[in-house]
Amino acid sequence: MDTLSIIIPVYNLESYIRRCLNSVIAQTYEKLEIIVVNDGSKDNSLVILREYALKDARIKVIDKENGGVTSCRRIGLEQAQGDYVFFLDGDDWLEHETLERLYVCAKTKVADIVLGNVYFSSDVNDEPVPSCSFESISSREFIHQLASGKQLWSLCMKLIKTSICRKMIIPDGLSMAEDMTGMMQLAFYARVVAKSDYYGYHYYQRPNASTKSPTLKHAKDALVAAEY
Repeated sequence: MDTLSIIIPVYNLESYIRRCLNSVIAQTYEKLEIIVVNDGSKDNSLVILREYALKDARIKVIDKENGGVTSCRRIGLEQAQGDYVFFLDGDDWLEHETLERLYVCAKTKVADIVLGNVYFSSDVNDEPVPSCSFESISSREFIHQLASGKQLWSLCMKLIKTSICRKMIIPDGLSMAEDMTGMMQLAFYARVVAKSDYYGYHYYQRPNASTKSPTLKHAKDALVAAEY
């Protein structure tokens, strides 16, 4: 049984991080390495993370100065010992069978990347996100699906072979579209991309999320990411 490394960036998420960690701890797939990177939080997030680390030996807390989600993921990836990586945002959460379903799909299809289905979740409802259905496809076909908008660009929601994940190079300082640069690289390096029909990832739509109020920097960063 392979180890799965779960990498969770956290910045000022004291209201949400317990829900996230509880969903990871409760996974039916238990051979996990849970790397939580505190990105200089100014609230009680770090206190909560250390509390959970004392309860579950699989949780490793890394505390760093604020540098953004890309720097958190990079540090988590440097520390990861697992055969596969799964990126999870600290305000999102998982259904209990999510990681097991994705892992079984990866082994069955001999895939480098496995996608799962996603809910856009709020405080009042969960909305299933439609996506193109397939069992396994080539890297070229997956790049076409990304470019045509048939799949989400997010690095989250996917189980990824660590060996190809470490080939990603994402520019520092991007406030938007950093996932786009990473996903296109992963799609290029992957030999086989598989998909599970299981709806297991809850992507939380926070009312005060930064992407809800685009700025000039967001627009410039999106152009930098696209060019990169």
